[in-house]
Amino acid sequence: MNGLSDFNGSLNLWFFVVLGIVILFFIISMLIFLFYIINRQKGRTNKIIIDNDYIESIINSLGGIPNIKKVEIENTRLKFELNDVENADLDMLNEIASNGVFVSANKIKVLFKYESFKIKEAIENKIK
Repeated sequence: MNGLSDFNGSLNLWFFVVLGIVILFFIISMLIFLFYIINRQKGRTNKIIIDNDYIESIINSLGGIPNIKKVEIENTRLKFELNDVENADLDMLNEIASNGVFVSANKIKVLFKYESFKIKEAIENKIK
């Protein structure tokens, strides 16, 4: 009977050793995963510089100030109501706003990655 209790004791010891290794592996894996996610997020914080040239290029791609009737914001999209969509340069607008340009009747919705509100304010200031 003594031999059987030694066997159970060593079995318990190996169980805790294996459990410790599994827990250690899990903790290391989670730390590596968190490090990867945090570093990946840092790369996404590069924001565009909203200067006069950037705003002018948006206005020019929309056909100039006389072509813009109204500017509204919807979530991260800017909605432009234009006098004539044919005057807008959609290819240039796609280059400026790489996230998407959507055309519907005389309205163009542009999805900017960052700072839609600041872009809207700057365009409205130029239009006035």
